[in-house]
This record gives sequence, structure tokens and C-alpha cells, in this order.
Amino acid sequence: MSRIIAVINPKEGVGKTTTALNLAQAFALGGQGALLLDLDYGDGVSRHLGVARPRSGLLVRILSGEEDPAAIGLLVRSVVAGLDVVPCDVAAQGADIGNLAANRLRDALYVLRFQYPWCVIDCPSALDEWTRAAVAVADTVVVPVEAELFARESTSQILEFIQDIQGGDQEKKVTRILMTRYKDQNSLSADVKRDLAFEYPGLFSQTVVPRDVRVRESQEDGKPLLQYSLESRAGRAYVQFAKEVMTYDRA
Repeated sequence: MSRIIAVINPKEGVGKTTTALNLAQAFALGGQGALLLDLDYGDGVSRHLGVARPRSGLLVRILSGEEDPAAIGLLVRSVVAGLDVVPCDVAAQGADIGNLAANRLRDALYVLRFQYPWCVIDCPSALDEWTRAAVAVADTVVVPVEAELFARESTSQILEFIQDIQGGDQEKKVTRILMTRYKDQNSLSADVKRDLAFEYPGLFSQTVVPRDVRVRESQEDGKPLLQYSLESRAGRAYVQFAKEVMTYDRA
């Protein structure tokens, strides 16, 4: 059975899509097949990888209950060795997938459960029904947070959103805050990191992803960072984070 990881943050520019893409690529490089599910109808992994977004509306119809969940297999595209992607549909933006989308997404991923040990979901930059469905089906929720002024307030809002979805579920999800775009020798970055680690000690990941120009270069080249520059500082951090994620069990 695949382990499902949802990567969420409604704020743009915090490394959400970069995290989803390179986490999945790190699993693939480790010899474990990974599926990258793009639910970000704005600026998700499909665009970063240069994968054309379908216009069929199939993904929307699957999540809205108008199509057999098994049809998700028709959307899978191979990216690099060990890494496949389900690109987000052009019709997704503004589409109403209803409040049962989580059940339909779970059924769709169940179809692919034996093909991929890992499934990473890139959620939209919004706390909407698309993100709600992804969090509901996930075993692990990763919240990339940039070390900036209002990080504490936005992180609190996201954690409340996750808790609301989880409700009274006895099988709790693993939630981790991942510090991204961290600036060494920067007092604000250090203060934000310290405050979040103090406020959420059980949720703060051991890995910190530094700011790295190689990330932007890899995006411009249309490649995962780990394919473009595996030995970059951010690349090494994402490989380390993938190893950390592999140790997680449900709380």
C-alpha cells in the first residue's frame, strides 16, 4: 500500500511545489517508485516539469463522482526513472468537486496502490476542497514554511485546518513543519526557526532546507532540483528530508 503525503500551504512562494517535486524525486532516486499527484491548479508541478496539462476534465470528473476512479490510470505520465506524475487538469481551476471528493480521491489512489510505494500530492495554494481532500487521504502532511515575519500566524491557521479535517480520527496523521528557503546568518530566519520549534516541538522537522539559487535554476530548466543539481545544498536537504519522512509512523 502506498504511503500518501500531502504538501500544503496557502501562501505562494514558500517552496510548496518545490518540496513536493523534490521529495518525490528523492524517493525515486532511492529506488522506491513515486507518484506525484498535481492538484495545484495554479502553478503546480506539471508546469515546473514541462508536462502538458490535459484539457479533458477527467481528473475533475473523477473527483466529482462523474467518472470511474480507475480512469486515473489514463492520466499517469512518466517523468524520469521511478517518478510518474498525474498532471492537474486545465479545467480544475474554479471546478466544484463537492464535499465527497476525499472518498473519490482515496478510491482513485487505491487503484494505483501496488505500483508506487510513495504518493506525493502537491496541493493548491488555498485551503479549499482540493486541499481538504488531499489532507483527508494523506498519511503524512508536510507544511513548508519560509522563515519570514508572519510565519507563526500562517502556520497556526494551517494546523487548525488539518486538525479540523482530522477531527476525532483515532488514527492520527503525521504532520511536520518543514522550514524552507532558510537564510544562514540571518537573524529573522533564526528567530522564526527558534519560535516555531519552541511552539510546535513535536511537529518541527529535523531537516531545514536552505535558500539556494540552484532551485530557481532547476525550475527554469524544467527539471527536479535533484536531477539538475543533486549535490546542491537544497538538494542534499531534500534527500535528507525524504530519509526523515521514511521513518515516520502514524502517531
